[in-house]
Amino acid sequence: MNNTPYLLDHLDYRYCQVFGDCCDPLSIPKADYISSLAFSNSGEHIAVGDCGGRIIIFRCTNPNAPPKRTRNGTLHPSIEYDFMLEFQSHVAEYDYMRSLDVQARITSINFLTPLSQHLYFLSANDKDIKLWRIRDTVGTTSLGSDTYAWDGFNKDKDIIGVDDLVFPTKVPKNHLTHPLTNSSTPMSEDVLERPSARHGDQAVEDHAISKSSPASLPNSGTGMDDFLDRYPENIPVGPTEHVTSTVSIAVRKNFTHASNYHINSVCMGPGSEQFITSDDLTITQWWVEDNTVAHMLVDLRPHNLSDIVETICSADLDPSTSSLVVFGTNYGKVKCIDPRRSAICDASSLVMTKPNPLQIESVKFISPTIIAARDLLDLCTYDVRNPSQPLSTYAINVNFPSELVQSLYCDPLTLYDNFNMAIDRKGQFIATGSYNSSIQIYNLHGTAMSFKVTRDAIKQKRPKVRYPGYSVAARPLLNNGCYDLNSFVPVTNLNRILGVRHMAYHPCDNVLAVATIGHLFIYASVEDPDAGFRNFSEFCKECGVTTPAKAQTASAQ
Repeated sequence: MNNTPYLLDHLDYRYCQVFGDCCDPLSIPKADYISSLAFSNSGEHIAVGDCGGRIIIFRCTNPNAPPKRTRNGTLHPSIEYDFMLEFQSHVAEYDYMRSLDVQARITSINFLTPLSQHLYFLSANDKDIKLWRIRDTVGTTSLGSDTYAWDGFNKDKDIIGVDDLVFPTKVPKNHLTHPLTNSSTPMSEDVLERPSARHGDQAVEDHAISKSSPASLPNSGTGMDDFLDRYPENIPVGPTEHVTSTVSIAVRKNFTHASNYHINSVCMGPGSEQFITSDDLTITQWWVEDNTVAHMLVDLRPHNLSDIVETICSADLDPSTSSLVVFGTNYGKVKCIDPRRSAICDASSLVMTKPNPLQIESVKFISPTIIAARDLLDLCTYDVRNPSQPLSTYAINVNFPSELVQSLYCDPLTLYDNFNMAIDRKGQFIATGSYNSSIQIYNLHGTAMSFKVTRDAIKQKRPKVRYPGYSVAARPLLNNGCYDLNSFVPVTNLNRILGVRHMAYHPCDNVLAVATIGHLFIYASVEDPDAGFRNFSEFCKECGVTTPAKAQTASAQ
């Protein structure tokens, strides 16, 4: 094999954490379905929104922890998140002007660049956008020489609700309403998950002792009374400090009726000074400091609303300059506009499309010149300098039989199966989900991998033996790279409920957060030591497979 440096094929993703109940996904109430997911700008917080209008915030417990070294010598991030708070962001209401029900479902969460010690973020449902502020206040109180602090909770006072948005940092399990507040973390590399002691039945007692008792007292996990009975003679009694931490949250601004239609995207600009919203027919620019002023960038509304044929499905704002906006439509068109050239940009946009276009489900900026767009069957990248054809095309459901793909193509329900994308911090990898709890991760250099997002305690490794030749030759490979072998797991039936629709990359580390309908998974990634093939021809030569002529031509190019 050629010993010259090769482009990184993909990363090896390792399970870190999962939040959610151990139950049948089909039994999860629809109000608990996860509908949005976002990292904060520093990556220390994760926000998850659901269809019931609630938002759950998780906080990193070890932001400065050194990376762990695996058995093969590679390093992967040592990161762990814990529950911080849960609150009701939006409630369902009725629009009497249009005779429509407005769902409480959270469609988007966007964090602002921190300008102080407080945390600010935007949350949106179909109609309204709210600017929230989270304040974490920490204080200490001296308790005397013969008193032990007990950081317990009053069940009559410390209840989370919509009217009283002040929360302790740790809340008993019977006060938490969303199943995401249950967590499991791996004990070692060989075991995927175990019940975390900090989230079990002793959650309040264990955390209280570790925070409020002297450092010399071991955390037995059995409560203070059992500890006193076990060590009656050798307890060092001295002055202690009771550390209290209170998290308060409040609405700072309310962008009421930010849209006359259904909001599908909210994108924050650089510096968090402005953001854009897109709904079915318009794209609007807003300023964070003033919720009374807005500027419409795109307006697809016809004179007669009964003549609507083209709608906006997704939009994104260039995160580096905020001077470019891209949006995708139900006609499979990807349009890029520059608001500096025209006040209303719907007629002066750059149009990009692929052969046999389908409805665009998600669109993202990779760089100011490269755009990624995903539809039902393919993920395409476009170069705004050459909009005549896609820069590259990646098949998503490559392990689906042709009959199943054809049924998806003809099924009208797929119009509502919107799968989002996530771009990593270096702009090298694109992650997107699919049906049957699967997620695909694509390298812009032409390779792909896939794995199943599940909380089953079975570690899914790629086989050491390369995949047999018939499947390699029978299915089209992605450009010049080799598939991860999990991509070839055959699919016999389709489960829409178990689709992976939301994911997000950590902004500063190799960490990927993936949300299923009722669970939040955290994966850490490292460079894959087995990904040593430079191109498709080397991979097929190693496997002993005859390369198709078309693939050979593409590989040579």
